[in-house]
Amino acid sequence: ELGERSPELHRQMGAELAECGVHILVAVGEMGPHLVEGWHTRAMPPRFALWFPAARQAWLPLWRELRPGDAVLVKGSRGVKLETITDHIAAHLERTEAEEAA
Repeated sequence: ELGERSPELHRQMGAELAECGVHILVAVGEMGPHLVEGWHTRAMPPRFALWFPAARQAWLPLWRELRPGDAVLVKGSRGVKLETITDHIAAHLERTEAEEAA
């Protein structure tokens, strides 16, 4: 827990992540808007960020935007069940690879 500085620190982290080769940032939870705000101070298109209050809301919008080769960062506290998103990403990649091999 970051205390009173949490919003500020999340904005700083978002700005730094925008310059780290990540194509899509998926922020989940209460501090997500601060992370996205920081991201937008430095990210250049086609990089973008999505924010969701809950992980279960993230997959469909992410799936619509996901392209081969994208580096995706999923950020949130462990309690929001981020594996909901990462499990969908893994299954999507497996299906895509199987279709390409066929």
